[in-house]
Amino acid sequence: MKVDEFVDQQFHGKWILLRNEPFPEQWDTYTSAAGSEFLFAPVKLNKQHLIREGYPESNIWVTGGVVVDALELKRKEKSEKSIFEVFPLLEKGSWIRMDIHRRENLTPRRFKSIIGAMEKLVNKGYNVNFIEMSATRNALDFYKMRQIISRLEKHKNFLHTNVWPEYAHVVEFFESKNCLAAFTDSGGVQEELNLMGKTCFTCRLSTDRPETVTDAKCNILVPPVDSDFMVKIIDHITSSSSLMKSMEKSKKIYGADAGHKVVSTVLKLMQKGERPFKWAHEALGLWKEDSKGVEYL
Repeated sequence: MKVDEFVDQQFHGKWILLRNEPFPEQWDTYTSAAGSEFLFAPVKLNKQHLIREGYPESNIWVTGGVVVDALELKRKEKSEKSIFEVFPLLEKGSWIRMDIHRRENLTPRRFKSIIGAMEKLVNKGYNVNFIEMSATRNALDFYKMRQIISRLEKHKNFLHTNVWPEYAHVVEFFESKNCLAAFTDSGGVQEELNLMGKTCFTCRLSTDRPETVTDAKCNILVPPVDSDFMVKIIDHITSSSSLMKSMEKSKKIYGADAGHKVVSTVLKLMQKGERPFKWAHEALGLWKEDSKGVEYL
């Protein structure tokens, strides 16, 4: 498939349900939902999926994403030093901030494709800030790829750093003119960039935030199957000023005051005597009993 068709299919095509990554980041999502009586969905699409999976609609509330509240709090925090004081090179030009940590992306083909794509982006003239997290550090050493980082460090358009000192620095950078995009496998960053009006390249084969692609259209999957194909996707997006602008000006989809909506709903449920667990006989309205086995209506 051609790159332009691949991108268009993400924005407008039919998606499939994919649950094949056997790691906690994805598995916990499913198991926590299965063990919950009441569910809070960030967007309507999440609610539709839950209903399709068999959860009762009466137990699902669309509240928006709590990332909105967290981001607003972080925006109010000002670090003693600007990120551009910590890393002055970031003030020169527009940068792709790259962070990879999910364990499925540390498997051989995927990780080698990711690092290969990074090297090709730098060689093509992109400014790339590579964040070395503990997971990537271990993978670089395990696959003996440290020499690639050493080669890239000789380039003026490559900045290799550890995790930044404060998350307020990340927010400051993302909201600056020096941020071209994020190249990430993080779930939260997909939401945050929608709120901050920046392009997100998600380095995954699937995402649990499809609404950022299909609805907001501020995010695009860059699957780590082949370094050349990954670079072609990023080239396709960044070389189109109209596409970049439309992704940056995408609608904000995660609402506001999500935390308040969740807590107020929980308080109402508590006042009604609801509990986060029901027996089958209770769910069917047959009878209720207290902890001592005494039945009541």
